[in-house]
Amino acid sequence: MNAFKKLKASKSAFMIIGLVLLIIYTISFLFPLFWALLSSIRREILFNPQPFAWPEEFYIENYKVVWEMLSVPTDAYGNIYMEGLFVNSILYSVICTIMHVLTPCIAAYAVAKYNFKFGKFMYGIVIVTMILPVVGNLPSQIQVAKFTGAYDNLWGVAVMKGHF
Repeated sequence: MNAFKKLKASKSAFMIIGLVLLIIYTISFLFPLFWALLSSIRREILFNPQPFAWPEEFYIENYKVVWEMLSVPTDAYGNIYMEGLFVNSILYSVICTIMHVLTPCIAAYAVAKYNFKFGKFMYGIVIVTMILPVVGNLPSQIQVAKFTGAYDNLWGVAVMKGHF
């Protein structure tokens, strides 16, 4: 029984050390983001004398200028400004995430629920694609997307994201 208490104490010490290391690791990722945000609200003139100093005043107008002036020229739609880019990013992330989660769920449900020959074949394909690494398929995927018209199309990209 005494050995069990020692094992339990060593596990808790290991957990505490692991937790501290994970907190330090998380801070190492969050600190550069915080510093970039802090640096983005400084005036340009303050960078030269003290590049690592805390800003004396917060200059939020930088974001207003960027919001109004940033645009991406396109052939089909002309200039797309920040609002359009923001909406496109939200739509892309939501729709592609739904497709990326929904299609494996549907395939897994169909294979698990119904016993048919094509289901066994589909199960085999899923296992093989999980085992074999698919490396270097992005250039061919882009070529196929351009050929099928799905390259500059939100719904075409969402369909391409749907795979098991």
